[in-house]
Amino acid sequence: GIYNDLRERRAVEKKLQEAQQQVLQSEKLASLGRLAAGVAHEINNPLTGIVFYSQLALEKLTPEDPLRQNMNFVLEDAERCRDIVKNLLAYSRQTSPASEIFSLSTLVEESLGLIRDQKLFMNITIERQMADESLVICADRNQMRQVVINLISNALDAMGQKGRLTLRTLAAPDGKTAVLEVADTGKGIAASDRSRVFDPFFTTKEVGQGTGLGLSTVYGIVKENRGNIHLKETGPEGTTFRVEMPLAAPAKGGAPATIG
Repeated sequence: GIYNDLRERRAVEKKLQEAQQQVLQSEKLASLGRLAAGVAHEINNPLTGIVFYSQLALEKLTPEDPLRQNMNFVLEDAERCRDIVKNLLAYSRQTSPASEIFSLSTLVEESLGLIRDQKLFMNITIERQMADESLVICADRNQMRQVVINLISNALDAMGQKGRLTLRTLAAPDGKTAVLEVADTGKGIAASDRSRVFDPFFTTKEVGQGTGLGLSTVYGIVKENRGNIHLKETGPEGTTFRVEMPLAAPAKGGAPATIG
């Protein structure tokens, strides 16, 4: 009847709105990416000069020179800026990934081990839900480690470093895709922020606590490696991010691929 027609029309309208929102988001990310790449390239040259001349000045200063500490601060901040520029270039897909074949589960374990401050996990329960089958992908291993470390760090921040971190790997039903899900038990992302989580410089942290490049860089790296990432779900019970990567084709001649 009329009620069913109205309900169907609302469902169609909702799907249309979501599709339009995705198109707008893609266009916005593309234009921001181009702007980011342009700015990053312009900043890169003077930054390289600052780092180089700071290192030269430090070499000439004696260990007890009072200027040495200040010069170290200049160098550290310049290198931090250089890292931000590098991340912007990764976001805007201006760098070429180095492909390697490896297991998604191995990547997760490596990334966990690379998080410097292991004290962050003191009050965290880590739940591993790894697929039985070996999910092998072909991507830039170092870049993908950065993705996993970033997602884990964000999850820890969202929980205030107390809760349950779930790391899940599985094969998608299409048989062509490997999936990694990183889930936390934090308070969730506000509805007004959900469409902006992958935007460069968007952050909900206080000033000075972060650049907001984390998830935008993750987005750029995943896309660069022919994958997809999206916010699967979020709410008062927690947040889940889902990364989808194409499964690597088996080695030619039926020989098993060498993976690490």
